[in-house]
Amino acid sequence: MLAQTSSSSSSSSSITFTCSRCSNTRLKSKSFYIHQHRRTTTNKNSHTTIMSSSSPSSSSSSSNGEEGEQEKERTDDNNDEKNNAADSNNSNLNMDVLNRRLEQLRLRESETVPMRVLVLDSTLPKQVLTLKFQNKEDVMRTLNCGTSLGKGKLKEGSVFAMLGMSPTNKKVLPCGAEVLLTKFVEESDGTLVELTATRRFKIDREPYLDDDKIPHVRVRFIDDDKACGSLDDYIAPPGTDSFAMMESLRELADNEEALVELSTDLNDLKAKWEDLVINGKRERQENQLDLIKSHLGDFPTDIKEFARRATYICAYINPIPSLGVAFEIRPALLMAPTVGDMLRIAKAGLELSIAKMENEDKNNKQM
Repeated sequence: MLAQTSSSSSSSSSITFTCSRCSNTRLKSKSFYIHQHRRTTTNKNSHTTIMSSSSPSSSSSSSNGEEGEQEKERTDDNNDEKNNAADSNNSNLNMDVLNRRLEQLRLRESETVPMRVLVLDSTLPKQVLTLKFQNKEDVMRTLNCGTSLGKGKLKEGSVFAMLGMSPTNKKVLPCGAEVLLTKFVEESDGTLVELTATRRFKIDREPYLDDDKIPHVRVRFIDDDKACGSLDDYIAPPGTDSFAMMESLRELADNEEALVELSTDLNDLKAKWEDLVINGKRERQENQLDLIKSHLGDFPTDIKEFARRATYICAYINPIPSLGVAFEIRPALLMAPTVGDMLRIAKAGLELSIAKMENEDKNNKQM
């Protein structure tokens, strides 16, 4: 490991030692030279070579140098031990982080459901969508963006993930509603299909094709009393302070007093809106509002059922079949990050529709 070269002088002879691995060169005379080469990692690699020379001149300085080398070696050993301990701690920490992330992904996977996806309409819970397929050549019953109901006789009770598109840029929205196939009738002039929305969801990750090349998505369902919430993208370990904080952060934008006020305002606005629709003869079919109510059920009377009341209002003024008296607000409701936003969207939808109908009535009177 060490190469030696000789040099001569009148007073002494000396040998130069050069390490072939690290090119470290030392000049020693009449001493033992101990050279150690290390890599300061968890795996230590060293070599030691002991050689002697014959010079009578510097035994005391050699002794001092040797003690210094030994002290340096002890210091290096201590540093190595500290570095090894730090590396071990870092490895344990990295494994803890990895295990925690794997558990989070496992939890996320267990909370999602794979579903065949349909792209057609931003539908809200309890709304009923009726489709008529008259093109017998379209055996797949094609909808939008390469999605379809499928060919052959469809089984009642089948479920799909219904997604709508943004009214502004026509992009498919990541939030939608599960729909249940509640009627399938094959008629002479085509096929009648009825889909009933059940609960809201948010898609998890990108859509994918199953083994039969059918578009699917994995969805996470949204509680009826909560908003979609972009914070759902953050998965904190259950039972931790971060998880509890994530759940509470959604409602920081509005205190309960503000939410109660918004929710209360919906009562009078809803009554005024109904009066303008009925007295203005705006129903597109006889007793259309009664039909819509038969689908949606009764308007929640508990003021503090914020999300449910907002969802009902948006489904009521943007019904299926359409009334044509309100702006489309269902996509906004599905994407709302907090229940406060849901209530504001519902209230704004009512106010804009009321203003629109009042202006129409005013203009009609002037004619």
